[in-house]
Amino acid sequence: MKREIATTSSVGTQRRYKTIKGGTQWTPVSSDLTKDSGAITTIAVARNDPRTIYVGATDGQVQVTRDGGTTFTPVTAGLPNRWVTQIAVDPADPTHALLTVSGFASGHVFETRTAGTSWSDISVGLVDAPANAVAFVPGVGIMVGTDVGVFQAPSPGAAWVPGPAGIPNVIVYDLIYVPGVNMLVAGTYGRGMF
Repeated sequence: MKREIATTSSVGTQRRYKTIKGGTQWTPVSSDLTKDSGAITTIAVARNDPRTIYVGATDGQVQVTRDGGTTFTPVTAGLPNRWVTQIAVDPADPTHALLTVSGFASGHVFETRTAGTSWSDISVGLVDAPANAVAFVPGVGIMVGTDVGVFQAPSPGAAWVPGPAGIPNVIVYDLIYVPGVNMLVAGTYGRGMF
């Protein structure tokens, strides 16, 4: 399960759990959010609206809540039935989110501007390799971690170019943007963090 930025901690199995006691007690806060016995792989909470939460799973299931988890709605229209690797929510707009999926079939990065009611493939021109991570980076645009390095685009639908210098062409499993210090952290397979 990937990390999220929120005021409480949250993890997932087939359900979403949360703690407000520093990890000493976890409480289920959803029903099964997967299909076909999948597992939750990513949870993304909107920074400017923590009641908006997106959840993705190994079985291609994506669900969103706009009420803090009381109700979740499946939002998979327009998405491939592949492992959802990461979801990122625009820090300025909780209805704008990006997600990445694994596999070599076409379509690796998808965008919604409607809280998941529709998704568009924005990976045209991106290398045909599994996409593992995605991040909004203010002043730069979108960063995507793939099996062959990091790529960036100034906005959805713009041309993809290789990411920042210094990150090798290796599997990048996680991207985390830290706003307070304007830093992007990339976690790789076998080459450490950059």
